[in-house]
Amino acid sequence: MYIPRPPPLSPTASPAERFAHIIGMLCDAVAARGPGGVLPTPLLLLLWGRLRRMATRVTRAAARLAAGIQPRAPRPQPATPRPSRPQPLRLPRKYAWVVVEVPGTAAYGNYLQALLADPQMAPLAAIPSVRRMLNPLCQMLGVPARASRPPRAPRCPAAVLPPPPRDRLGDRPAANAPPPQATPVAA
Repeated sequence: MYIPRPPPLSPTASPAERFAHIIGMLCDAVAARGPGGVLPTPLLLLLWGRLRRMATRVTRAAARLAAGIQPRAPRPQPATPRPSRPQPLRLPRKYAWVVVEVPGTAAYGNYLQALLADPQMAPLAAIPSVRRMLNPLCQMLGVPARASRPPRAPRCPAAVLPPPPRDRLGDRPAANAPPPQATPVAA
């Protein structure tokens, strides 16, 4: 089976441009196999629109990051819940469902995983709104969830004090152990 490879980008392409390119090629692959193929047209349009919105949002977030604008604080939730509307069609939520449903799209998961491993992508992937978009994208392409998370700073190990030495019976402190300290009791 032929696995499409995206045409090369310029060597100076930013991570956002590379992301938009991967999404564009994925949309092309899905659209080529969709109508009259493996995906019903409403599901194809829903997937295609979601992927395009993801590319647009990541591009905007990268532009805000380059301009030095801080990410927006999340909007407060309304006090009264909105009335629920029936949603006739939703995208599946299974792991790697796009790869299973549309043959030839597994390569785009690999491209996305390589992009997320790039250190230049880390500041962009650390933005909460981008991270919230990357998680379902990784889910639908079968990319491990760890790939969409920015690397954590190493943690310092907690100071662990060794237990006091015990004699062979294990129930009494050893003879050379310091006596236990009495704690004052507040009256």
